[in-house]
Amino acid sequence: MGLEGQSLEKLSENVEVIDTPMARFRFIYENHQFGHSPEELGHPDAFATEAVGAADFADPEVARRMVGWLLDNLSNRKPTERAPNPTAYVESLEVNRTPVYLVDIVDPEETYFSASVATYALGTGANVGASVLAATYIAKKIKDDEPMSRRKFLKGALATGIAAKGAVSATPQIADLTIDPERFSKPGPVEKTVRSTSEAISPEIHMFIWSFRNAVWAHKLNQIAQKLRDEKGQKPEIAMQLGRAHSGLETMLRADPEKRLSYIRNASRIINLLIPFKERGVRISSIARLEFKDSEWVPTETYHEPDLEQIER
Repeated sequence: MGLEGQSLEKLSENVEVIDTPMARFRFIYENHQFGHSPEELGHPDAFATEAVGAADFADPEVARRMVGWLLDNLSNRKPTERAPNPTAYVESLEVNRTPVYLVDIVDPEETYFSASVATYALGTGANVGASVLAATYIAKKIKDDEPMSRRKFLKGALATGIAAKGAVSATPQIADLTIDPERFSKPGPVEKTVRSTSEAISPEIHMFIWSFRNAVWAHKLNQIAQKLRDEKGQKPEIAMQLGRAHSGLETMLRADPEKRLSYIRNASRIINLLIPFKERGVRISSIARLEFKDSEWVPTETYHEPDLEQIER
């Protein structure tokens, strides 16, 4: 589909298109439970997804096994009204010969994930306190995507609670719980603002579980975009399937490359205090590309991205 046709496309409610100078990124938001449809996928030049590796997928055989598991999982998810046949989503990748990229981190012992959850729970628990009601109030505004003026925001007995750090920290997660899992959609402007504010005032909570991975994905996706651009001679479209809590990926994709890499480097130093990458096998540099050839997914490119590999050392 040409860029003109793409601009006229009616997008599914959980799909958002982010147009940057490097590429057209198609965010397919999900809740990791229900299936997707070919209409959500569209006709991208490449497909990537949020999927942490249990082993280093820079190894071709590991990449082959991981993509096999990943696509089986997508095919066998629960159907919805929007996606009555999840298998068709995967078949669309095969029929269109869309390359699949693995771009997430490698976490063999789930030590990164465990520390992420513990850090988030500890930080949120310490901050929230009596502000849960206030967070619930904001969460409802997010769900309805209702604009909030400063006057409305500060008005009433909730004002004190809403102003608390803990309320803003809890709000995005409470908002997630208010959304019908079968009708998940892309985050609206209000939700993005609250998530961004929450990250700004509580970076210790968000860095581990979302921001750091967003930055790593963005670094890899922009490099993949450049390769596809060189191959095709035009701006590519890359579909990225991700949870709505990762809406900050857009900011990372638009960030200055050197500043983004500096963020990854600095965050890595902090994370290494809790999880030594090298000793635990956690890697951020792995990338794999697989293509559908002769009725199977074949690794055609697997490597460690040099800048990120240097940070791992």
